[in-house]
Order: sequence, then structure tokens, then C-alpha cells
Amino acid sequence: MTKNKISQEVNDALNFKGFNEEKVEEVVEEVIDRTRNSHILLFGGSDTGKTYFIKQYIKKNNIQNLKVFCLDREEWDYADIADPERLNDLEYLKNHTVLLDDQGSMKLDKQVAEIISKGRHFNIQLIFLAHLSTDLSPKSRNNVKEIFITTGNSPKFFHDLKNKFMIMDLSNFSHIEYGIIRYNLNKNSFIVYDKNYKKIYDSSTNKVSIRSDFDIGSFLNQQSFTDLEKSEIVNFLESKSNINVSDPLLLYYLNYYLIQNGYKPNMSKLKYMLEDYYFENNAFKSKNIIPLIKIFKEGYKEITS
Repeated sequence: MTKNKISQEVNDALNFKGFNEEKVEEVVEEVIDRTRNSHILLFGGSDTGKTYFIKQYIKKNNIQNLKVFCLDREEWDYADIADPERLNDLEYLKNHTVLLDDQGSMKLDKQVAEIISKGRHFNIQLIFLAHLSTDLSPKSRNNVKEIFITTGNSPKFFHDLKNKFMIMDLSNFSHIEYGIIRYNLNKNSFIVYDKNYKKIYDSSTNKVSIRSDFDIGSFLNQQSFTDLEKSEIVNFLESKSNINVSDPLLLYYLNYYLIQNGYKPNMSKLKYMLEDYYFENNAFKSKNIIPLIKIFKEGYKEITS
């Protein structure tokens, strides 16, 4: 960042008059629609939203011809629970969506591989729910073009998934509760949806959108951020005013917004946070931050008085 650009951004910050008034935005769902004979192979740990997502998927796509193979019959008490012995009978499964819940416990590798490779000829859609990447056999892994993953998993889970499928590291999305990642294995690209099935990130364009459940207040008194958090904060702040939130000024604009909207950071702590933050940014010299701190504190008094 050049000296002139730094000076201009500092000047813009000093003359900043505040963010626009809050507007309640309608959440636009991007429903993950069913496409003809598209299999869903969904991986995720317990309590990460696998079953809920699939139930929503079935409901939204009005899937009537459903055969369920599972161990927990109470979970699918409204569905046609099928005998596992019939899973290798493609004529029996013809024109149906076949749901396998907890495949790892049932050990049905051959049957799953058969459906993946030949199911399209019988108009069979497979929905496969599994806790681990190893629940899908190597043969089946080599024949799938797309997988789905829940977001709220452990780093180890994402590490294992990365190694088994040779995909990118997805652990940056582990803080998103009940989200879904749709990964195209052929293109090595993916889309992330939040819990309301709104698209929030597309790796092919590197575009980050604001989650429907994004809470800017959760960053109160926070100094460091992951790359994903930083992108979401920047997109959020820039959507609220005609500003360019560069990296050195992220903390300043974030706290300006929080104060303007009723949050009360610890000002003594924040002063030191800001000083440390700008000290660590080589683009700024100490003399540049002094007027920023001053205007920030004056703005705090004006907003909270």
C-alpha cells in the first residue's frame, strides 16, 4: 500500500460520518433443488444437521417415492422402511429415491457401488448419509462427481475428508452452524450454503456473501479474525455504507459500526487493541493512528451521550 493511499484512507476514516440506518433484509433462500437422478452423498458428524437437511430437501422437492434403509426407524417413521436385503434389487428400487442412513454401520458397499454406477438406468436417486469419509468404499469414491458436507465438523473430520477425496481444506467453514457444502469433484470447486440454504460462498468466483444468520455483534472486543470472518465482516460493512474497508482499517470501521448500533465495547481495551493492531500493520506509522483514536473516542461520546 503506497504512502499516498494510506494517507487518503486515513483521511476518509477521519471524515467518515457513519453507516446507513439499518434495514431488515428478506432472506432469499437458494434451495438446493433436485436434478434428474442426482445422487446426494452427504458426510458429517453427529448433530451437524445431516438428517434435518435431507428432510428439508425431501419436503421442498416433494419426493413421494422414497425407500429408506436405516437402523433408527423412529427417525423415519413416516417413510417406507425397506428390508436391506432388497437394496441389491434395482427393479424393486426403480423410479424411487433410495435413502441410506448411517451407511457405515450397515456395511452395504457393494450395493451402494451398484446404485451409483447403474442407478441412472433405473431412474434411481441415491441419498447416502455417513459420518465418515471411509463409510464410502474407494470404488464408489472414484465414481462420484459430487459430494455434500455439513459445515460444523471438527478439524480432524475435514482433514480426513481432504485426504480421502483429494479436495481442498474446508475447515475454515467449521464455525458455520448447520451449513452445507456442495463440492464438485470434477471441477474441484464448491459452494457453501448457510442453515437457511442461502449461498454464502462460491470457490469458483471466490465471492463471499453475507450469511442470513451473520451476527456482527459476535465480533465485539475481538482483535484477530480468520480469512473467512474477515471477508464476511468487510462485505457486511461495505454493504452498509459507500466505503472501502481495507485491511488496516477493518478494526476501526467494525467498532465504529458496533458503537453506532448500540454495542458498547470496552474503550480502554479497544484503545490498546487498535494501537496494537496498527502497530502490527507495517502500512501504518504510529502518527497516523493518533487522530484515528481521537476521532473514534469523540464519536463514541457523541453516539452514546
